[in-house]
Amino acid sequence: MIKRIQIKDKNTDRFIAEYWIEFKKHFNLSEEDCCNAAWQNAIAEQKVNRNSRSDYQLVIVEDIPTI
Repeated sequence: MIKRIQIKDKNTDRFIAEYWIEFKKHFNLSEEDCCNAAWQNAIAEQKVNRNSRSDYQLVIVEDIPTI
């Protein structure tokens, strides 16, 4: 399964970034782990301020089945 995760600014509802994260339940990954991976990607790409996660909303927009 692939999780499509969007990051938005909580104050303005402005779209910041979108990530597609592979969700492997058999590796004991949670949806929170997927959101954390998206957050780390956004930090690495300098799209968000690492110290202000509370200013952003991470939303799982879609679950995409993998074959």
